[in-house]
Amino acid sequence: MGDRARTLGWVSRDSRTGRHNAITDVPGVRVGQAALAAGDRPMDGEALARTGVTVIDLPATHRWRQRYFAGSDVANGFGQLTARDVIDTQGMLAGPIVLTGTRSVGAVYDAVLARALDEDPDFTREDLPIPAVGECDDGYLNSPSAVCGRWTVGEAFEALSGGPVEEGGAGAGAGMHLFGYKGGIGTSSRQIAVGESTWTVGVLLLTNFGRPEDLRLPAHVQPAARPIGNPHPGSCIGIAVTDAPLHPQQLSRLAARIGFGLARTGSVGRSGSGEIALAVSTHTPIDSDAAFIQARFVADRPAAGPNAMDQLYGAAADATEEAVWNALLAGQTTSGRAGRRLVGFQDAVRAGGGLSV
Repeated sequence: MGDRARTLGWVSRDSRTGRHNAITDVPGVRVGQAALAAGDRPMDGEALARTGVTVIDLPATHRWRQRYFAGSDVANGFGQLTARDVIDTQGMLAGPIVLTGTRSVGAVYDAVLARALDEDPDFTREDLPIPAVGECDDGYLNSPSAVCGRWTVGEAFEALSGGPVEEGGAGAGAGMHLFGYKGGIGTSSRQIAVGESTWTVGVLLLTNFGRPEDLRLPAHVQPAARPIGNPHPGSCIGIAVTDAPLHPQQLSRLAARIGFGLARTGSVGRSGSGEIALAVSTHTPIDSDAAFIQARFVADRPAAGPNAMDQLYGAAADATEEAVWNALLAGQTTSGRAGRRLVGFQDAVRAGGGLSV
C-alpha cells in the first residue's frame, strides 16, 4: 500500500484507529476483491474491462444462515443497494455485502445466490437469503459489454482475508472516479472506549462522485495539477460495520453519518449521484433458527457519563472522511474505453511539481 492520508498528515493522528485502519479492524470482518475475471469477459475483443467485485464478509459461523442487525440511509437515491427494503423493514442483513459496477448488478446478484446454494444447499434451498449488492457506475472507463458474473464473484470470495485492504482501483473500484481523479475503494476505522468496552467502527467506501470544483482538501494541502477527466457526477456506496451493540434504528442513524463524512471532503450529492449507506452491527449474530433473541443495546441518551452514540457518530464521520482521502491517494492513472483516462491524484501532484503546503 502506498501513501495514505494519515501518513501524509491529512488527518489527526490523535484519532485512534484499529491495527490496519480498515474495515477489517472489526473482529472477524474480511474483504475480498477481484477484477473482471477471464470467464466473465465479453466476446467483443474491443471491449476494455475496467470493473470488478468487492466482497465484505461478516464473521458468521454459518455465512448464509446468520442475520445481523442493520440499517440504511439514503442521502441521494440515484443508485441501487439490493436488499435495502428487507433491511429497512426487518432490521436485519443476511450474508456478505457485495459491491460492483452498475451494469453487473444483476449478474453479480445471481452469482451470489448461486454461491449460497453451492455452499449451504440444505439450508438455502428452503430459506434463500436476499443478497445485498451495491453499485456505482464505472461506465466512464468500462465498456458497456464488460460485466462481472460468477467467475469474478468467485475470485473475490476466494480472496477474502483480514488485514490491510487494497484501495483505489481494486475490485469494484477498477473503473471509478473521485472529484475528476481516479477513485475507487477507500477504507478507515476508529476505536472508541466507553466504560470498560472498546468498540470499533470500520468504514469501506466505493467512491465514484464529485466534480473537480467540489473537492475540499485539508487546509494545508493544495494540488498542483487539475484532473483531465470529465466523468458524470457519479455515486458513493458506504458500508459501516461495528461491533458495538446497536439496534436497527441506531444503525440507520449511524449510516447517515457516512453522508456527513462525505460532505467534509466536498460531496454535495449532485442530482445524478447516488449516496447510499449501510451500517451493520456484528455484536449479536442471530441464527435463522433462533426462537428468541436477547440483546442489550447502547443507551441513546444515558442519564450520566459520556454519550456513546455521539462517539460512534463521530467515529463513523471521521472514518468516512479518511476513507475518501485514502481512495483519492490510492487511485492510479488508468485508461479506459473511447480513449478516456483518469489521472491519479498523486500522479497529478508529481506532474505539477508536488504539493504546496
